[in-house]
Amino acid sequence: MIAAAKSEVRTAQFPQKTIEAALIKWWAEEALERSDDPFAPVQHAGGTIYELLPSLDSLTIVRSFLVIEKILEIKIPVSLVKPGGYDSREEMLGDLMPKLRRYCEKRQ
Repeated sequence: MIAAAKSEVRTAQFPQKTIEAALIKWWAEEALERSDDPFAPVQHAGGTIYELLPSLDSLTIVRSFLVIEKILEIKIPVSLVKPGGYDSREEMLGDLMPKLRRYCEKRQ
């Protein structure tokens, strides 16, 4: 019975809106947490290496996979994350969503 339920999930349509909403919420929570972090890097004036750092690094983005895996009920490979991370929520969604869709379609 459980195997039948999982196969129905896999053959169902890719939950684009659900995943996007979950990632947007996750990004907002992560950004808020970082703004309250007394050890977070301070934004410095122009011309420093801090300008080159992404808003959220790739290791942090991998934590969002816990949310995605609950929705899709499959393990997501960390290789889907762009090395280095993302400068904005839109960049993350634009990069990850097509990769997640292709990965799920290959698994069906």
